[in-house]
Amino acid sequence: WAGYLFEAVNANGQNFDREGHGVEIGGRLALTPRFRIDGHAEYREDDYDNFVGPIQRETDYLELEIGGAFKLTDRAELRGRYTFVDEDSSLDALDYDRNVFSLSVVYAFTGDAR
Repeated sequence: WAGYLFEAVNANGQNFDREGHGVEIGGRLALTPRFRIDGHAEYREDDYDNFVGPIQRETDYLELEIGGAFKLTDRAELRGRYTFVDEDSSLDALDYDRNVFSLSVVYAFTGDAR
């Protein structure tokens, strides 16, 4: 799957109005009937037109994610995921990188765990 995002936020105030564009791609692959992998990548660019500060605020956002799931029973599966986020802001105080690892067990009370 793939998508394009256009977002316009009019907050009627300084510092919160923004306009942004982004793209996202991803997919899922079943390797066996019980095991699958999936992932996605997202890139976004935001401009804050009414930002009051020493410089104009602009943000580039990148997210990369990969995960897998192993079906334990018809209703339960074990999922693992790694996500990397890099938000590159024109303001150093708002610039960050993040690494997130997660492991979970999902149980569906009705139907299938997928």
